[in-house]
Amino acid sequence: MRMAFYELLLSLFVKVALCQEYWPSLSAEPQLALRSQRDLGVNVSIDQIYNVGVNVDKVLGSGNQPSNETDSLMTLNSLLKVGVQSYVVDLNVSDPQNLRLPSSNISFSNLLATVRQYVTSSNNYLNANILVLLLRPNFDSTSTASNSSSSPLLPNITAQLEANLGLSSIYTPSQLLSDREQGVTVGFTGDYSKAGWPPLEHFLYKIQKRVLVAYIDANVSDVLPSDYVFDGTALNFQTSNTTLSCASYQSPELANVAKRGWRFLESQFLSDNIREYAMCGYSPIIGNNYDLQNISAIADLLQNSLSWSWAYNEPNSYNAIRSNATSLVALRCAVVHYVATNSTINWAVANCYDKRRTVCRHKNDNLDWSISKTNLNYFSTHDQDNDDVCPDNYTVSLPKNPLEERALKSVLTEVGSEELDAWIDMNSISVQDCWVAGGPNAPCPYEKETSSRSFVGIITPVSVFSAISIALLFFLTWRKVPIQDNRKHWKKIVSTHSTLQKEGVPS
Repeated sequence: MRMAFYELLLSLFVKVALCQEYWPSLSAEPQLALRSQRDLGVNVSIDQIYNVGVNVDKVLGSGNQPSNETDSLMTLNSLLKVGVQSYVVDLNVSDPQNLRLPSSNISFSNLLATVRQYVTSSNNYLNANILVLLLRPNFDSTSTASNSSSSPLLPNITAQLEANLGLSSIYTPSQLLSDREQGVTVGFTGDYSKAGWPPLEHFLYKIQKRVLVAYIDANVSDVLPSDYVFDGTALNFQTSNTTLSCASYQSPELANVAKRGWRFLESQFLSDNIREYAMCGYSPIIGNNYDLQNISAIADLLQNSLSWSWAYNEPNSYNAIRSNATSLVALRCAVVHYVATNSTINWAVANCYDKRRTVCRHKNDNLDWSISKTNLNYFSTHDQDNDDVCPDNYTVSLPKNPLEERALKSVLTEVGSEELDAWIDMNSISVQDCWVAGGPNAPCPYEKETSSRSFVGIITPVSVFSAISIALLFFLTWRKVPIQDNRKHWKKIVSTHSTLQKEGVPS
């Protein structure tokens, strides 16, 4: 019995160690990278948000042996936690009462319940983000999407969503119409558009939604109608990277790509090319064949795709602030790092006091970029008295999605430098590890919320204790202690008792 107990402990230890090894975003830097990536896009329309995804059935159930549903759902939960935001869900609808994914042995109801549990646990300012469920029902020969009149009983998708996910967190087509009527939707430029989508800030924080559900095939809505599911016309879903052409660096071609929202590419990727497809403006849907035994192989793909902005192991501000006799150091500011030899571009933490050139964006075109001529420290780039930082009609800025990063890359290639670090509008000067845009005086939204709650939590018990102490002090000051009032009475009793005591040795 004791040996079996030790073997169980050892197996649990190995499982935990392996999980920490191959899930990349469980460490601090990737979490900070993804959080800052989300925060810089709060004003970006949700159809332009970069959402790495997986095909659930292929990633969790492509092995020769039937997968265990409990283990599969645990792995799905890990994918949610590390930052995977889009999920292609293939559904076998032959049994309307028991919708399942064909290969992974996961029931649709349990998948939705797992998503719901994650949404509930992450429903806070620090961790909330958009999730996209892309449904692809597979109809058999007796119930085709093109002949719904002869179809047998079909599942009620709305009932499934209501019972297992909860409708309050789902963004619906009717909500989109309402947002467009109220004028809160924007296009890819960030300006109002009656055909646009709400910005991420409105989606997450104002109307407090978390999930968008859509059919990949536009025809499915006629067979499985649901007021909570978008039809496929809203998507630009590609399933092959062999015929996919990447837009050139020219702004008009990139603008044509940006006009098409919800751009997804489902394919089998390699770790060295998945980021290239992301920089073409597509959110990759990993369709590689894995199972629970080799799922660790997905780590390289996630590591190279989840963060389109920061370099590996960034942002790393371990050496926060120090000074010496000759220089000041504050590793609280971000640069875009470009290397001409391999044509790579990413972000890194740098010393705010170093003098560098600055990234500037046109005020009316988020795909039009420029690099300043002068070298300044980060604080000077946001000096109101310094009008020479950026050219006319340009302002200090940073890319907010991979397409904007691609447009910036074209400008960096023209600079002619083999290696260049230029300031972008991103810093954690206010609070370490809270990366915000808006200059050195930009506040940290998390610190503001946390500080107010912490202050109330600290001051309340102290105030109550102080009030009680003061009240007791006044009470004791104005009321005499009873033993003081009866001092003469007690003296008389002691004197009487003393006279009764006999001296000497009793006979």
